[in-house]
Amino acid sequence: MDLGALPWAQLGPAGILAMVVMLVMTGRIVPRQTLEDVRQDRDARLADKDREIDALRSANETLHATCDELTGHVTVLLEVARTAEHVLQSLPPGNGD
Repeated sequence: MDLGALPWAQLGPAGILAMVVMLVMTGRIVPRQTLEDVRQDRDARLADKDREIDALRSANETLHATCDELTGHVTVLLEVARTAEHVLQSLPPGNGD
């Protein structure tokens, strides 16, 4: 609805009051306190999401550090296993006693 196209001078006080009541009832005009409450709620939810994102980023960084550390441990263990295999392969075969 284009409010600028209405003939405001011809509506009169009762018509203008009816128009305002209709706009309030349809939700096109809301009280300032309601608007502030909605904005505060939105800002609070955004702040919660920002904290959640920060926590997830921290967990992701910790996970990457843990994976890097585990990769290092696996590399060391593989080297130990290769060394142990070479040592065992170099031993003479037993006579089955």
